[in-house]
Amino acid sequence: MWFRAFRGRLEKAQRFLAFHYPLTLSGSVLCGLCLYVLGTAFATRNPYGFVLSAAGLFTLGVLVALGRVQARRFDGAETIWDSSAPLFARVRGIRHRLAAPGVRTLPFYRLHFCLAGPVAVGRQAVQRFWLDTPGRGGGEIPLYFPLCGVFHASAHLKVKDIFGLTRSRFGSSWQRQLAIRPALLPDREFFQIEALDGLEEKTKVKQSDIERYFMREYIPGDRVRDINWKASSRLQELVTRIAPVTQEKTQVITVLFRAIRRDGRETVQSIGHLNYVKSWFLLFLKVLKKQRSELQFRVVVGGLVRELESEEDIAKFAEELSGVFFEPPPVPGGWFVPGAGASGAQSTGDFFVFSTPYDETLAADLSLMTMGRVHLFRTGFAEKASDGKADASVRLFPDWAHLLYPSGWFLRRDRPRKAPSLTVSGRTEEAALEVKLV
Repeated sequence: MWFRAFRGRLEKAQRFLAFHYPLTLSGSVLCGLCLYVLGTAFATRNPYGFVLSAAGLFTLGVLVALGRVQARRFDGAETIWDSSAPLFARVRGIRHRLAAPGVRTLPFYRLHFCLAGPVAVGRQAVQRFWLDTPGRGGGEIPLYFPLCGVFHASAHLKVKDIFGLTRSRFGSSWQRQLAIRPALLPDREFFQIEALDGLEEKTKVKQSDIERYFMREYIPGDRVRDINWKASSRLQELVTRIAPVTQEKTQVITVLFRAIRRDGRETVQSIGHLNYVKSWFLLFLKVLKKQRSELQFRVVVGGLVRELESEEDIAKFAEELSGVFFEPPPVPGGWFVPGAGASGAQSTGDFFVFSTPYDETLAADLSLMTMGRVHLFRTGFAEKASDGKADASVRLFPDWAHLLYPSGWFLRRDRPRKAPSLTVSGRTEEAALEVKLV
């Protein structure tokens, strides 16, 4: 009991210091150096050292006092962090907006927006994010994330001098959970995107059948210009043309996303493969929807089923996919939820499976699928490819700035393994993937 009370008081003291401590890291170093010089000057009776150290401490005191006065004045000002812009991994130029119309700092001071927090890029893999960007009365906040995942963001405002020696926080902090969607994979990296065989209905209808189908008896109120006089003279009764009804019916295809790994160990390679297959999966949905607007998707992820009918549904699903990580294999057959799909739509009978080389139970689960054709898309290790060449590469940290905040998974590696050969009734595409740090 006493330990919990002590820990609670310690956490409260840490929060108090984090909010009220007035010096930055460089300011703390300068303050310590001035105190050391001051003590040495007293011991050696050095007047020059005393004057220099006293001047440094006085300057720090003035900067702290002015910053604290401004922070107290801004404490009730209206500030808005607009985080509505969607976040995508490996996309530069994404910006959130900060509005602080009532904040006007003194000369030699700037308003700073501080954003920090862990980004969950795997079930046991976290990347630390930290950003401190200046602004004057608000402005744009540039954001860049090399990996998709879930960002547990904490943001606050503070006043800093232009020398970066003092800081004065004010106002309350923002706590938000932001989805970082998978990277936008270029079309050229997706292999052989095309309309898939078996999804198109090809029927031959006689012209006479079409003509009979698109006409009916005249009903008072029909437009005179719609009357088919030629057919009416032949049938000895008035018939009118009606608007054609399209023969294209809504079709549903089932797409299964498998993020399965027997052990829960996150490594550099596993994070890279999972990020790439997510991007590949989303590109597949978007391209097919663009090619065939009447298509709908029945997506199975981790035993959950999602019905995606429009491009907006696919965009919303991308946020949910950001938080999908590797999980242990379920019971045999437990990963697949049978069914025809959306109500009023026809199932094409084709199943599309996206997976990684870590999926050791894929062959056994596919053997349970006896209905329809199965098309397989999966990633593989470039070192184990037949020609030893990579079809695509993933750089987890495109610039050195993000190497400062990884966790333990950053040091773990996987030995390249060859994915077991599978025979499916449909097409099989494998992307030999090369994962690099930088």
